[in-house]
Amino acid sequence: MSPFKAGEKITDPVVLERLAKARAKALEVRQANKKLKDDEKLLQQMEKKKKALEVSEKLDAMNKPSASASPQSSPKKEDTRVESEPEEEVIVVKKKKKPPKKKVIYVNESQSESEDEYSKPSKAYEPPLERPQPIKPVPKEMSYADKMFAASYGRLTRF
Repeated sequence: MSPFKAGEKITDPVVLERLAKARAKALEVRQANKKLKDDEKLLQQMEKKKKALEVSEKLDAMNKPSASASPQSSPKKEDTRVESEPEEEVIVVKKKKKPPKKKVIYVNESQSESEDEYSKPSKAYEPPLERPQPIKPVPKEMSYADKMFAASYGRLTRF
């Protein structure tokens, strides 16, 4: 426990100076920790940007026609070129197209079939709600305790 009681003001100049130094040191530590966290975040962002740049460069390199694929290139240039990495195969998977949704058109029965005009109803059909019939209470033959006894030991007596 501290030598000072809660709510009591500290007037000793030595103690006040020691507390001020401790506050200053704590502030420095907090600022240093904040700077470390900020640097880590910045580093992670830079790594993400670097990876994105590498991926985009690879895609650009794959999309551009290479000099060796053109029919006008000479075989001497191909022999002098040194390949350090084997080319990777790119597999493109096409997404299946979903069939369009069918449109439902409502026709009034009063119109003749020869007419080509269709009318849309103002509201979708909603069946009328049926009210449930009240449940009539079933007379109980046995009490709850009797039912539990019968379930455990079988029916010994008839009611």
